Amino acid sequence: MKTIRVLLFFAISVAIAPVVVAQSTTVSPIEGYVGTPPTTVGELLDKGGKKLSKDELEKLVKGTTISGVLPSNPAWSSQKTYKDDGSLTGYNYRSSGASAQTGVTGKWQLSDAGELCIAMQEGYSMGNKIRSCTVFFSLGAAYYFAVKDDRSTPIYVREIKR
Repeated sequence: MKTIRVLLFFAISVAIAPVVVAQSTTVSPIEGYVGTPPTTVGELLDKGGKKLSKDELEKLVKGTTISGVLPSNPAWSSQKTYKDDGSLTGYNYRSSGASAQTGVTGKWQLSDAGELCIAMQEGYSMGNKIRSCTVFFSLGAAYYFAVKDDRSTPIYVREIKR
């Protein structure tokens, strides 16, 4: 299988001047897919992708481990196991460079709008509490998520393991 390297750019507002952070992500192309992988919700939908329904998302998430880049900090990635009882465990880790990792525990549920919502706590000394909801999409055999269902919102590839 051929692997494509995609460079995603994220603008981060710091004081008055924006700073651009580059994040390299490995994307395995979909069998028979031709062209550049999508980088926004709009591009994904234009290429034939679709938003997962609440039922489809429940079947996808329950009992799986999902990993990928953190949209809040592209230098870090996440791996979480979503258990059948609504609990989750996992860790966040530095994607490259210095070795660093922090454990996470919490709960997950699906909103009526079909979003995956998590409430978790990082395990290091400060114990940051994190709450977020994300929207999942599919294109062929690949899965993506976005922090909101808006055409200009960046999408992130997610690896799903059962």
